[in-house]
Amino acid sequence: VELAPLTDPTLILQTIVSMFDLREIPNVPLINLVTDYLLTKHLLLVLDNCEHLIEACGQLIDHLLRACPHLKVIASSREALGIAGEAIYRVPSLSLPDSAQLTPEALTRCESVQLFIERAVAIQPHFVLNARNAPAIAQICQRLDGIPLALELAAARIPIFSPEQIAMRLDDRFRLLTGGSRTALPRQQTLRALIDWSYDLLSESERVLLQRLSVFAGGWTFAAAEAIGSDLDVLNSLTHLVNKSLVVTDESTEAGEARYRLLETIRQYARDRLFESGEGERVRASHLDWFTRFAVEAAQKLRTGERLVWMKQLESEHANLRAALAWALEKKTVSALQLVGDLSLFWMDRGYASEGRRWTEQALARDTAENTAEDQASSKRSALRAGALLGLGGLDNALGDFVRAHAEIGESVKLWRELGDKRNLAFALALLAYMTLYLGDVGKTQATAEESVALAREAGDIWVLGTTLGIQGNVVFQIRGDVATASALSQEAISLFRRSGSIWDSARALMQLGLFASFEADYPLARARLEESIALFRQDGNRAFGDYATSWLADVARKQGDIREAVALYRESLSGAQELGNRDLMARCLECLAFVAIKHDENPTSEERLTQLKSAVRLLGVAAAAREAIGTQRIPAERAEYDEELANLRRQLAENVLQAAWAEGRTLSMDQAIEFAMGTDFDPQD
Repeated sequence: VELAPLTDPTLILQTIVSMFDLREIPNVPLINLVTDYLLTKHLLLVLDNCEHLIEACGQLIDHLLRACPHLKVIASSREALGIAGEAIYRVPSLSLPDSAQLTPEALTRCESVQLFIERAVAIQPHFVLNARNAPAIAQICQRLDGIPLALELAAARIPIFSPEQIAMRLDDRFRLLTGGSRTALPRQQTLRALIDWSYDLLSESERVLLQRLSVFAGGWTFAAAEAIGSDLDVLNSLTHLVNKSLVVTDESTEAGEARYRLLETIRQYARDRLFESGEGERVRASHLDWFTRFAVEAAQKLRTGERLVWMKQLESEHANLRAALAWALEKKTVSALQLVGDLSLFWMDRGYASEGRRWTEQALARDTAENTAEDQASSKRSALRAGALLGLGGLDNALGDFVRAHAEIGESVKLWRELGDKRNLAFALALLAYMTLYLGDVGKTQATAEESVALAREAGDIWVLGTTLGIQGNVVFQIRGDVATASALSQEAISLFRRSGSIWDSARALMQLGLFASFEADYPLARARLEESIALFRQDGNRAFGDYATSWLADVARKQGDIREAVALYRESLSGAQELGNRDLMARCLECLAFVAIKHDENPTSEERLTQLKSAVRLLGVAAAAREAIGTQRIPAERAEYDEELANLRRQLAENVLQAAWAEGRTLSMDQAIEFAMGTDFDPQD
């Protein structure tokens, strides 16, 4: 887990959640999500670059080590964490030459010399270690204390200076910083001295660009570098910085662009120089403007066939977007509103809902505090606020807070009405209908969904129309049970999504159609639709929805009597849900495996049958406890089957036996329940 790009300690847990690809669960704190995931794992967790977040890292690691008995942690930092059980290992420098043995053969056995020669040859292929330059190379390695970064930067000067010249310059620089002391140089001073020296060798344009590049967090593209260096020859200056090992070039992105980054020590040094120059605020403003434009374009592209590429670009630039947001909240609230509105879909789909909500709440609070009569009269400011409120409602929906989401989306609807923006009003009304549905206002839900579709047709945006139709289809199915109408609406949504190129949005409508067909007992059609949706979810990298679709495909297999396939699919879905921390889906899969056990009655003995039924009750008990903990409900059609199977159990088991098994199930942890479900023989053919 790389922590160097972070500046906010509250983002450490979010970064760990993202690294493990866990799915946020409504009403479950991130610390509980991470702890539950690591609880039984034999795992080595490496937290890299903790020094600027030392207190928060220490508290988190202490908690995890106490809670997770099989967890081991390596934390790299410039200072110790200072917690119980910590074993401190001082990372040694590379081995240094022996002054008594300066032959080329002896030097090549020394680690620091090996690194210096390797880097020098990479820059100048004809470079060789020989008897003439061996003493100077040995002196360079000794003076730099065998520190790898220092050696790499020194070797980068080989095209300009001989080893003898490099050794002489290092001697001058160290004397300046140490006052001629012969004692060993502290690591930070040595690095500072080396970077000062390297910085002094740069041209003026290279120095200015290096300073400005320090505003980037987690790397940058060439286009982004041009945005903050529009008055510089970025191409040549960046090339020179790469050649001098001050900038690192990473592999190309999915879009075919190279990315660049600064080593963290260099970035911090250059950042200090930037603010000394007086350019700090102006360059951060340029950085903000660039990433605001980037977010606007990304929000549009996520609704097209380029969605996958742009999701990956957003992930690559997430650290920069965080930095831009932090600056916008200090200096430019309008940009903060723009950013949070445009990033909400990315945050929802990639598991950053909690973080996104924090950013959005801060932006809205700043806007409220700054709002003047002139601002209130500004249609642009009102539109940005409406977009931020809509995004906040979507994020709260993803986190399971329907009451807050309903209020926020309702406020957004009001603003869009005042602005006369039919496109955004249609989209906001569709989400409001979805929220109202789960709050139980049936009459208002239908009216809101119908208005959203009508406005979307008037606006002429096919992606928005597809979204409103998909939600109206869900409303019709949930409230009226009208599968024919719901299916027709979903089919129209799919057609529109495909026209817009957003085939991944159609995956959800396809999954919905598969669900409809399953409840209509058209199992071949249900299977075809669900399998197609699963394939699309896998292409999109949306594991959470793919796991849901897999569980519904398992329903189809179960209803068709293929118990072996059903159990395998439920277990696949259950395993994915466990990995992502999706307790709602875990509960659903455990319930469905319980249904398999209840139906598992092919000539067992009475004792075997009792064991099967008690196993089913245990699974239902732990699932019920999980649902209570996170507040999730079953959809109406699933509720009917659940009630039927529970009644079936009551007919076959004595009440005291049922209650005892139910209570036993509720005492199981989710991991214990899943282990039990994975090890239980549900297939009568096995």
